Amino acid sequence: MANRVALIRKADAARLLRAARESGYKRARVIVHPDGRVEMVADDVAGTDPDAADTKPNDWDEVLH
Repeated sequence: MANRVALIRKADAARLLRAARESGYKRARVIVHPDGRVEMVADDVAGTDPDAADTKPNDWDEVLH
């Protein structure tokens, strides 16, 4: 397969993700569709904050570290 020109540059994707993080979103992703559309989805889901006091530690954390 021949090398194709990227639909979005890495710097542009990093800029989008950085903007979402600086805006206070916990999770964000960039989706590039085959027709050239670029979509960024960002959300702030309750309970996904690893620094929250009510989160249980994962049993595998000690094993993997």
